[in-house]
Amino acid sequence: MIAGPVPLDGLDAVPWADLAHAYGAAADVPAVLRALARPGPDPEREERLDELDSAIYHQGGAVYSAGAAALPFLLELAAAPGLPLRAAIVELLGRFAALPNDMREPWSSDEQARSCRVALIAGHDLLVALLDDTDPAVRAAVADLLWEYARWSPRAQDAARALADRDAVEPDLALRVSLRLAGARAAAQARASGSPSAAPLTAAVRRLVEAVGRDADALTLARLAAARRLDPAAATWRDLLDAALAPATPRRAYPAWREDGAHLATAPVRPVR
Repeated sequence: MIAGPVPLDGLDAVPWADLAHAYGAAADVPAVLRALARPGPDPEREERLDELDSAIYHQGGAVYSAGAAALPFLLELAAAPGLPLRAAIVELLGRFAALPNDMREPWSSDEQARSCRVALIAGHDLLVALLDDTDPAVRAAVADLLWEYARWSPRAQDAARALADRDAVEPDLALRVSLRLAGARAAAQARASGSPSAAPLTAAVRRLVEAVGRDADALTLARLAAARRLDPAAATWRDLLDAALAPATPRRAYPAWREDGAHLATAPVRPVR
């Protein structure tokens, strides 16, 4: 557990009143960040994070100046051992990491959008280190974040390699499934967009597809689905269905088996969330 509040060094040096979020001036952001940084019980903590989320993040369009300024402090909160809601904080960071993959001009070249990318790149080592966090929810959230981040980051190769390396030691089977499915989706999307990250992402996913050691039978469906995402000729839909119905496939680890298999026909290549 952390001994005291997260320091949030430099928070007061940011001219928050001159920055904006969805509801106007961002003068209220420091108080919310400080509240989130305090350890121990807080019945309003989740509500505070939800309010911050809706204020600083705007899906698919402009990036608020307060969002770009808040990212370094959110990264600090995410890395604080024992702090409540860290997985949810990483999920918020993940939405910022995914935004460059969806943004179009002129927003993608906007100063605040570029500042967000710079902040995430600066936090690269911290984010990769969270793959080894003791909380499986944090590990799952940061893995999803890193696949999105790797699609545009200049450190795509490092991120992809770290994700593939994590599989060898990861105890959570659902996360190992997600590493393959989310990775294959990210690699396919990088290819489709012509991103230079396509090659390192594809190489990392091929490592995961070819890994047949620990839990090999349980991961057959994930490996086949990932392989098909990279190359439609690598597996047929019948192969996927047979693997989904195999007794060795742990249904709880696969999105296709949610709601007692209601998504079986459409979801075998969707990543676990």
